[in-house]
Amino acid sequence: MGAKKGLLSGNKFNGRHTTVIDAAIPMVIAASKRPEVTKIVLSIIRQIGPGPQNLKFKPIPAGLQMTIRSTNAKQEFYLYTSSPDLTKKELEKAWAKEA
Repeated sequence: MGAKKGLLSGNKFNGRHTTVIDAAIPMVIAASKRPEVTKIVLSIIRQIGPGPQNLKFKPIPAGLQMTIRSTNAKQEFYLYTSSPDLTKKELEKAWAKEA
C-alpha cells in the first residue's frame, strides 16, 4: 500500500491521522477545494484483501462519510459540508475523471 504521511494540512483538516492512501489523495484535495466543505477528518487506514478501487458516500449529521478503497486498503473520511448532495455529486465527477 502506498500512503502519504503529512500530505494535508490547513484549517479544513482535523484529526490525529495525517496519512492518506494513494487512491484517496485526488479526492481529498478535490474535497478541500469545495467551498461548501468546512472540515475534513481523516480516519485510520485498514488493510483489506485485493479488489477494485471504489468510492462510497454515506450521509452523517455533519455532512458525509466518504470511504475510498484502493487495491488493498480502505480509508474513511468525514466531510463537514453545508451541502452534502452537491459535495457528493461533484466528488463523484472528480472520481470518474481520475478513473
